[in-house]
Amino acid sequence: MMRSRELVKGYWWRTFGILILLNILISVLASVAALPLALAGWGLSGDLNILQAVNNIVKLLMSFLLYPLSLIATTLLYYDLRIRKEHLDIQQMVDNLTAPNSGNLSG
Repeated sequence: MMRSRELVKGYWWRTFGILILLNILISVLASVAALPLALAGWGLSGDLNILQAVNNIVKLLMSFLLYPLSLIATTLLYYDLRIRKEHLDIQQMVDNLTAPNSGNLSG
């Protein structure tokens, strides 16, 4: 938790905003996808309880499909913070891996 606090320090509101917007986006996408199927279910039976049940089931399924996108975005946010705070750069990592005699004490 200390590492997380240090990583987010100075970027707390930005990180909080991104995570809130991400959750809102996932929720809206799940609801929009669920709406046509729920209306179709309601049209077949006309029962409001069936409409709610179908809507909840479809939203749950859409959440399962959209949850990996949330994980990917959170991972990208983590690496973005590391790049900003720790100056972690992919090119720097590649240079460290391909540098001659990197870590080789015998040569």
